[in-house]
Amino acid sequence: MAQMLSRTSVLFLLFFTGSIEIGSAQGRTERPKVDLSGFWMLRFDPAHDVIMASGNSLTGYIPPASLRPEAARAVKAAEERAESVRNTIPTGVVGEGSRWCRPGAYPFFMRSPEAIDIIQGDREVMVTGDRPMAMRHIYLDQKSHPAGWEPTIMGHAIGRWDGDTLVADSIGFVGGAIPGALATTPQTHLIERYRLLPDGRLSIVFTWDDPTIFTKPHTYELFYYRQPRGTFALENFCDPSDPRQYTEPAVPTSTRPFQ
Repeated sequence: MAQMLSRTSVLFLLFFTGSIEIGSAQGRTERPKVDLSGFWMLRFDPAHDVIMASGNSLTGYIPPASLRPEAARAVKAAEERAESVRNTIPTGVVGEGSRWCRPGAYPFFMRSPEAIDIIQGDREVMVTGDRPMAMRHIYLDQKSHPAGWEPTIMGHAIGRWDGDTLVADSIGFVGGAIPGALATTPQTHLIERYRLLPDGRLSIVFTWDDPTIFTKPHTYELFYYRQPRGTFALENFCDPSDPRQYTEPAVPTSTRPFQ
């Protein structure tokens, strides 16, 4: 697979050199002392992740959520359906979005084995992944979510700097599952805190809240490692014309805590 400059890297150069502007000048937040820009990769962290009984490492461990009784029953039923469908696929290949260009709803690509690319600007921070339509915008020049927002797979995110921590507030999700829980609903609300640690890692703390799913907010932390200079994005190949996507059973999204 040939290496190439990512489309997001090109955008980065354009809006930082003034060739294009993203958002309005009004409401621009003060530039922090840290720069989150670059490629970051989720890796096994022995201090926070776990080794399963099989001996395999579990990267990006998600602790169990505190679910409402009806949500817990729905999670169990979804796990049973997913297991029954998996048993019908002899090859063990999951017929899902990465093969057929079906986009994965946020935060799917934040736990993918590929690196994420963060592009930090004065008015906006973009977070992208090497997956179809895996591009997220965190607007720093907006103080509130727009009225009448039509839900999307990435939701609508507004950001602010709390010292050197980027705080992103998101609503308006459609489709996709909250790790360790159920699919998002119109009441789903996500707060993320992006922070550089003294050892150079990037900590992102995710806090999900939804009164129809949780008895208390569902929080977990993931750790990413900055990739060396010269890291490039690779094109993610998918085939939307593959007729098997209409006949091969798709595995329902697993909702178990360590999916």
